[in-house]
Amino acid sequence: MSLVSKKASQSQTGLSLSLLALLCSILAGVLYTQTRFNPAVVQLQQLTAGEAELPPAGQESQQSTIIAIPDQLAGLTPPESFNRETLSDKINGKAELYLGSGFERLESQRFSLQGEPQPWLEFFSYNMGKFENAYSVFSVQRRENAASLDLVEHAYQTENALFLVHGPFYLEIISSEPTEQMLEAMELLASAFVDQVKVAQESITEDQLFPAEGLVADSIARIPANAFGHERLDKLFAAQYEIEGFEITAYFSRRDSDAEAVELAGAYGAFLTRFGGENQSVEMPIENAAVINILDTYEIIFSIGPYLAGVREAEDLKQATTLAVRLHQHLKATGNHK
Repeated sequence: MSLVSKKASQSQTGLSLSLLALLCSILAGVLYTQTRFNPAVVQLQQLTAGEAELPPAGQESQQSTIIAIPDQLAGLTPPESFNRETLSDKINGKAELYLGSGFERLESQRFSLQGEPQPWLEFFSYNMGKFENAYSVFSVQRRENAASLDLVEHAYQTENALFLVHGPFYLEIISSEPTEQMLEAMELLASAFVDQVKVAQESITEDQLFPAEGLVADSIARIPANAFGHERLDKLFAAQYEIEGFEITAYFSRRDSDAEAVELAGAYGAFLTRFGGENQSVEMPIENAAVINILDTYEIIFSIGPYLAGVREAEDLKQATTLAVRLHQHLKATGNHK
């Protein structure tokens, strides 16, 4: 069915297309921006909304604590366990990111300082099945200007929370109050988990495929599915760059073949133009690059070997071109392809 009638005026048609383009832009930011919610804020809102007396409904474990805890801490509630069917009961509708990233099981429990029931903290251990899945949910939610921790390779702390990746596990530890004592307690609990739960050591190597110049620290994220609102864009790495005072997103996704990368680049470009984007004729030192203007920003999409890659959200064509060329050259030099 047409969105406008055949008798619609030209101005009405233009307005409809503009609105459609706006909806597309909102959709395209869903996974990379909206899923970057602050997990500490989300969890703390739930923990303080009348839930402090009793744990939320779940399957209680028979053991007294999830792990052997330091002497300074005491279990405040019984451990609980949640699966794919019951996860949303615990995290109140915020389960989509985890479920879409390979989630298998959540173990949670509340703790307090020994002899002091207030303040308290809650420990969340998400078993994501694989290391890259755990890294995905860690990276897309990472808070800006957080303090990195040396506990493991991927760990950081905010004023009331601690987050880390340990093998297939993604940990969140949220405090009811942002005190120095609770920060220390969270580190003790995280250290106990890392020491007791033995996992194979793995790391993300794709971060080396982003050029270093202009890269915003700790901005690299792995988007597991539906990147930028496109249902076929999965296993995509994105990072923020600062060029001439403006932030631009660079991204790439390694596909199964060169042909798939070429085809998917074309499909994503068609997706943007279908919702109001306009192809621009621009000479570039990238043979198969498509330049698209949408909502007064520029996207450049290309493929190189098995990689689909590009830049987006550039306010200036020169900025977009500069970053696209850097990314193309870096992938050509380091991307391990023919």
